Amino acid sequence: MQKVMPLLELALLVLLVGRGMGVPVCRLQGMAELPELVMDGDLIIGGIFSFRTDQDGVIDTFQTIPKIRRCIKTIPSDFYQSRALAKLVKHFGWTWVGAICSDNDYGNDGLATFMLAAQEEGVCIEYSAAFEQTGPRRQLLKIVEMIEWSNSKVIVAFMTHREIKVLVSELHVRNITGLQWVGSDAWITDPSLTASRGYSALVGSVGFTVSRADIPGLVEHLRDIHPSRFPDSMFLREFWEIVFDCSLDASAEFKGKPCNGSESLRDVQNTFTDLSELRFTNNVYKSVYAVAHALDNLLTCERSQGPFVNGSCAQPTDIQPWQVNKDLTFQL
Repeated sequence: MQKVMPLLELALLVLLVGRGMGVPVCRLQGMAELPELVMDGDLIIGGIFSFRTDQDGVIDTFQTIPKIRRCIKTIPSDFYQSRALAKLVKHFGWTWVGAICSDNDYGNDGLATFMLAAQEEGVCIEYSAAFEQTGPRRQLLKIVEMIEWSNSKVIVAFMTHREIKVLVSELHVRNITGLQWVGSDAWITDPSLTASRGYSALVGSVGFTVSRADIPGLVEHLRDIHPSRFPDSMFLREFWEIVFDCSLDASAEFKGKPCNGSESLRDVQNTFTDLSELRFTNNVYKSVYAVAHALDNLLTCERSQGPFVNGSCAQPTDIQPWQVNKDLTFQL
């Protein structure tokens, strides 16, 4: 039998057993048909994700409570993503689906929330299972067999790009096709999947991801980077020598030519200079700037106008984490 988490078993039981007399509410109606997106404009979803500053009453992915009770995020909790995926599945009329996740906190919590939300939307789960990329191969093979012999042709995959790669690769070996994938943000836009075996099976997958964004000044900053500005950076030295196939150390044994100083990243197109897919990076940017502004406010605080008791300020030489958090909350 496939490995299924206790919480998912409970959620599946809730889905399959009705209230009162215990009459099943999910039944297979006829033969499964391959779903497809028939035309542009089918997917019109907005306002599902929102910025939250307080996670009271939300199933979060934290396994231990942070020392600072309030958690301010620049990215929505997976709780909202899971519920949004349930609405997405219902939007396309896919009411009989399979569910697979990574056997870790991200996957287990995300899929458990999805299954409870699916119940509310009237979506039935034919099977649910979890596995790890580094887990026993027999575990993966059982899930592949489950997919092969199941009636549902829609699979909700709440997992990382590592698990989806090995799963799709095995499905490719078995020549199992005709599946519609609904993916979580950890893999749905991962570019590394295009180089994996069986990638074509994922064409047409749908899911949610973090919005792309432009970070002002970042393009210019990256293109103006030069080893002369950061002479102690071993990373930049190694990166520069690889990109331009030259050596920055004339005394070192290097088969290539020495760098002449005219090399510039302005003429380079690679993953380092490609900023067309700034998604999670933008959230890191917002987080860093939020903390930086909070610290700046604490350092430039004027007496009697501070965010603490009686308008007091923090000690510039002894700023505490809770004070930074307090200033962040004060700004919101």
